[in-house]
Amino acid sequence: MIDTDFEFVKIKNLLSKSPKLLKEDPVLSIDYLKIINLIKQKKLMENSTDQFDPTSAVEAHWYDTDKADLILKMREEQGREAFAKNFDDTSKDVAKGVDNYDANVEKKIKDDKKSKAREQLKIIKQFDSLSEQFV
Repeated sequence: MIDTDFEFVKIKNLLSKSPKLLKEDPVLSIDYLKIINLIKQKKLMENSTDQFDPTSAVEAHWYDTDKADLILKMREEQGREAFAKNFDDTSKDVAKGVDNYDANVEKKIKDDKKSKAREQLKIIKQFDSLSEQFV
């Protein structure tokens, strides 16, 4: 594919020197047609793939709509499977969370009260240490 442009330029230069050569030489005309088809395939590939998209970097389907539809369906199916898996996991977590909601709320309130009491105790100790320095 990379050499198609180079080969095309060589044949173009050859034909510019003698235009009737393509009609006279059947081997050259076959090579010319092959090169033209390769150039068409190259252009189709360039137009059908996004060179900056990592998902399409490996595959080149040359405007093959059936293959493109198949790839799209596979991606949709994978997305549905991932959604279903995540949905099942979250529904289990939600059910577990509802059962333990009261216990979680009580624990959170107790933890908050304990942390506030610790902070107050720290402040009181700091104040006592400062007051002892001035006495």
